[in-house]
Amino acid sequence: MTDVDVLMKREDCLKARELLINNGFTSLPLKSPLYKLILMHTGKHLPSLIKNGFSFEIHHKLFGSEDGNLTDMLYDKSTENKVNDEKIFIPGPQILFLYLVRHLFMHEKNNESQLRLYTDLIVLIEKYRNDIINADLTLLSEMGDLNGVLSCKLEILRDFWGISFPGWLNEFIERKNDSANKEKFIFFLRSPKNNPAVNRGWFYRNTIREIPGIHRKLIYISGDLFPSITFMKKRYNCRSTLKILFYYPHRLGKLWYLIKLCSPKP
Repeated sequence: MTDVDVLMKREDCLKARELLINNGFTSLPLKSPLYKLILMHTGKHLPSLIKNGFSFEIHHKLFGSEDGNLTDMLYDKSTENKVNDEKIFIPGPQILFLYLVRHLFMHEKNNESQLRLYTDLIVLIEKYRNDIINADLTLLSEMGDLNGVLSCKLEILRDFWGISFPGWLNEFIERKNDSANKEKFIFFLRSPKNNPAVNRGWFYRNTIREIPGIHRKLIYISGDLFPSITFMKKRYNCRSTLKILFYYPHRLGKLWYLIKLCSPKP
């Protein structure tokens, strides 16, 4: 466990961030001062806050930007409980299952898998099978554009862990399935960590796609191509301000990532 993630309503995130900073937390530095203008529109969480080695992340969404309000549904389907007289909210099993499927997919897209995330899915199905395995599963998956991702993970759970699914769900798996899924899973079993990302451009383009508004996209790209001197010194392990200026042209290579983003879809 490397950090603690807390999901909050979007309108509460900046207030919570200010409160934590006023109580001794420090924020990881922004890549560019421009990012202050789009702090709530890049990624799914605010920059990490650190205190005494403890890392805290404030999330305002869990799925993609075009998630069909799945994050709001997670709020609505959560149930209130108490632990040591403190009020907590536990997400509904089905929407949590879908989030963990997406979370695992994002790790593997970065060529870094975690076997424990598969076991989380297994435990959820074992405990809440009827709440998860029903017609709403594929409907919600469609809303979040997760059909291909879901079919991949269900196939792994079925064929490697022996979890049985009804016929209609097996048909869904076969219809949406990618034949390379099993080979990728075996690769991750053999070498689960520290593999170079297969397609860094995908992450870059995906981040830009999820930023609302052309002006915010341009702010993000500008800040990424021309970060602050402080960021550049840390990124390229260089102490000299003069020397670090020569690294800026290297950043322009990211423009190649944008070519596919701007290309018309077939």
